[in-house]
Amino acid sequence: MVKPGFGLGDPDPTEIEDATGYFKQFASVLNAHLKGRSYLVGERLTVADFAVAAFLPLAKEAQLPLEGFHEVERWQAKLMELPAWRQPFPG
Repeated sequence: MVKPGFGLGDPDPTEIEDATGYFKQFASVLNAHLKGRSYLVGERLTVADFAVAAFLPLAKEAQLPLEGFHEVERWQAKLMELPAWRQPFPG
């Protein structure tokens, strides 16, 4: 959680509810866009995929409701096949 990490108090449930609504709205748009595509711009991996997917590795920790967005989940799984995406920081 961001706020507690910066000593800004607890998350505001109203803000979380509003943000979740926006997330679902735009995840729905992304999900529809990905239908029938391997990547954002057709069949080729581009920088757009990395820019838009930047939040995906932290989706679970951020409690983003990805379930039900099957195309986004499929796309994320495809990106996770890339070793550099899975492990971006050398040990």
